[in-house]
Amino acid sequence: MPYPIEKLHKSNRDHIALVAALRAGNVEEAVEVSRKHVDILHRTMFVGLAKGGGT
Repeated sequence: MPYPIEKLHKSNRDHIALVAALRAGNVEEAVEVSRKHVDILHRTMFVGLAKGGGT
């Protein structure tokens, strides 16, 4: 799926933040980063599939 480069950069920053939180043992931060990241994926990537628009 094509995404604008700024969205991909944001996604990469999310991944970096998640790894940092896990390394620091900050479970709450890791969960929050993951929750927000998956929410964005759900709204941008999977919404078309739920409506029957994905191929």
